[in-house]
Amino acid sequence: AYASLLTGFFPITHGATEETGTLVGRHRTLPEWLKLAGYCTATFATHPRVGPDAGFARGVDEFVSQRRQSRLATRAVSYGRRASDRLLRREDAGARRTNEAVKHWLGTVDGPYGVVVRYDDTTLPLAVPPAYAARFVPRAIGVARARELAAQAEAYTTGATDLTDEGRVALRALYDGALAYV
Repeated sequence: AYASLLTGFFPITHGATEETGTLVGRHRTLPEWLKLAGYCTATFATHPRVGPDAGFARGVDEFVSQRRQSRLATRAVSYGRRASDRLLRREDAGARRTNEAVKHWLGTVDGPYGVVVRYDDTTLPLAVPPAYAARFVPRAIGVARARELAAQAEAYTTGATDLTDEGRVALRALYDGALAYV
């Protein structure tokens, strides 16, 4: 989906699928078009599979990613960050660090710029800080119950179980909270 957003093409055309994970150079990306128009460009991505080595840095002056040179290193860094966030009671999939990096970069740019930011906080499993979840989850459901229902999202997406009305309301509320947070 991310490659489709950057190129405007379907996966069958741009080639970046779940199996390949790499965007090939046949089609220009949004950052490449912006670069041609004289813009300074940057990409900030929290998803561990989105990185320069996967073809997502074409036309990008600054690329900040959670991805490392090897899948093992990527997983280790990601696990370490999630563990420290849990210890510090932060519920975040990288948006806080990403937003800080974006703000810093914006302070260094002079002239027109284009920024692409790819968050994981708004994808399953939803990482929603409690204050943001509470803003959107109806009191009748409650944040704890909404998180229980969201934990079953994998079963909903695979068709193993049906999504109840309560589950639909809870997932939408948590998603809205994640959007507000990022």
